[in-house]
Formats: sequence, C-alpha cells, structure tokens
Amino acid sequence: MAILMAAFAFAGCNCPIGEHKGLQSDLDRAIGGSRSGIVAIARDATASPGSPTVATGVCGLGVILDESGWIVTTERAVRGHSSVTIYYQDGCSHSGKVAGVDPESGVAFISTGDHACGCFPIPAKEEKPVRLGQIGIALANTPVTRGVSAALGVLSESWLGGDDYYTSQLALFQTGDIIMETGGAGVSLDGGLLGICEDRVEGHSGAWTLIPAATIQRVSSEIRNKGSISRGWLGIYADDFSQEPAGGGGGKTTVRVLEVVSGSPASIAQIESGMLLLSVNGEPISGVTQLRRLVTSLRPGEMLAIDSQSPDGALSKREIRLGSLPTDPERLRLCRSRSL
Repeated sequence: MAILMAAFAFAGCNCPIGEHKGLQSDLDRAIGGSRSGIVAIARDATASPGSPTVATGVCGLGVILDESGWIVTTERAVRGHSSVTIYYQDGCSHSGKVAGVDPESGVAFISTGDHACGCFPIPAKEEKPVRLGQIGIALANTPVTRGVSAALGVLSESWLGGDDYYTSQLALFQTGDIIMETGGAGVSLDGGLLGICEDRVEGHSGAWTLIPAATIQRVSSEIRNKGSISRGWLGIYADDFSQEPAGGGGGKTTVRVLEVVSGSPASIAQIESGMLLLSVNGEPISGVTQLRRLVTSLRPGEMLAIDSQSPDGALSKREIRLGSLPTDPERLRLCRSRSL
C-alpha cells in the first residue's frame, strides 16, 4: 500500500494544521480522491533492432484525465519519444503511446488504450482564472516516498503565456520544499485539477509554473478531434504602437511591424517593417496579443484580409494565405516578442 506523506506549509499560520478541522477534512477528501490519478512516466528505448522495448527511467509525472486512460503530461517529459511506460499507484505498469504533443502550450497526451489500471481520473474541468492567494494541493511522486507526496500550496497569477488562442496564462504554484517533477498535479480543495506543474521557477526552490486546466482542456479536445493543433502564422515580429491623433488627445493602439521573416506569408504579401496593421478581416486590431490570438485561431492555408498603413501614411489592403506556426520546442514560446 502506497504511503502518503503530507508536508503542509500554510503561509502565515503557525498553528498545527490538525487544528483546522474543516481544512483537514477538505484535504483528506481531495487527496483521497485524486492520489490514484497520478502516474509516473518512463521513456521507452530499444537497444537494437528487434530487441524488446525497455523503460529508461522516470522522466516525469502525468495525470489520468478520464476512464479511457487518457493522460496529460508536459511536452518536455516525452520530447522525442513515441512510446512510454506508465507506472500506476497500485504498482502495475502499462505501455502508452504518445498521442499528441503541443510545444506551444507545453502539454502532451498519452493514450493507454482504455487501460487506467482501476485508477480514478482527475478531470480537467475548465476552471475560473487563478486568483492571488488561492489554495491548492501539489501531488507528486518523490524519491523518499513509495506513493504520492502532497503539499499545501498557494497560487498566484503570472505574466507568462495566455496570448495564444488555445492557452491561458500560466499560474505560479508556491509549494514549499516538496520535491516536484514535471507533470505533477495541482488540485483544488474539492479535488478538481487546477493544472500540471511544468518547471521550477529559477531561483525559487519551492515555486513552480502551472499549466492551467483550461489550457489542458482546450488542447486535449483539439488533439483528440483532429490529431494535432495547426496554428496559422504570418511571419512577422511586431509590437504595440500608439497612434497620436493630429489634434492631440488620446490615441489608439495598433500593431507595428518590426521585422518580416524571409519567405514567410507576410513577406510574400509584401508586408514591410514599419507598416501598421490596422485591421484583420474587418476587425480593428488593438495590439499584438489580440492579433496573435486571432492568427493562431486559424489554420494554415486560411486567408486573412489585412488593412495596413505604410510609414508614409498610404493605406492598403492585402490578402494573405497563412502559413504554419513553427513547432520547434526550443523556440521561446512564452516570449511576447516571438514571431506570429
């Protein structure tokens, strides 16, 4: 029987957690209902052609999302691998296929062929945006336990992500000294999935970035229905630009092109640096975030009608056929100045 170790650190409270009977009941219920939904993931490797597939060591954790054995983890946990071995909390293991990877959101999904080993899933219901001070529970496997370790944590908002059509802003999860691994779960006090931990915040041993449940839900639906996510791409670097009216007063913000990627759809359509992009498909554009969300909501090959203004003030309209957003996992997906 797996041993559950709970190391709770409740900020601002010096009282033993056992004295908070209502909170303790919530914790018992949430952990008891969620712990079997946490799995360990080992990458598979084959020694030579014809040799059996073997596990090469745990590379991260995952969360069972439903009874079909559909598992979410992080892209970095399975990067470069098409199959993995899943280790469940009851001690059994099963092979899994990497069914879809989305480097832009940082998540990946594993199919185990209706094999959930009798474990209870933790559904990724779309949650309300994370609020400052929201309490959550971090669930993880660690080298010092035989099962799940748990820690009470506090969530807060971040400035990272959220400018892509399929993603919400990453949260920050401060969990104290618990030893987390990528793909570990953050759950609410009612047992719902808040998100999965992606990586430790540099310089802060007890703080993790959390990919929220809303992102997991949207990406999962797209990958299950279509097999992958293909985002549109213009091929420009841009920033927000405030236009000051000639008579003074408050101006309006639009998008200014800083650089055009050679050979990109924008280059083919003769978009040039210094141009202002005023509207797309008749919708006024008020900034880079709005434009990125609009472009990534469309698929490669779809057409955009862009109204633009050149540096000399001349207005023009262009029809642009979108390309495909680069999917190199090493690109700076959270950098707001990346190409779109």
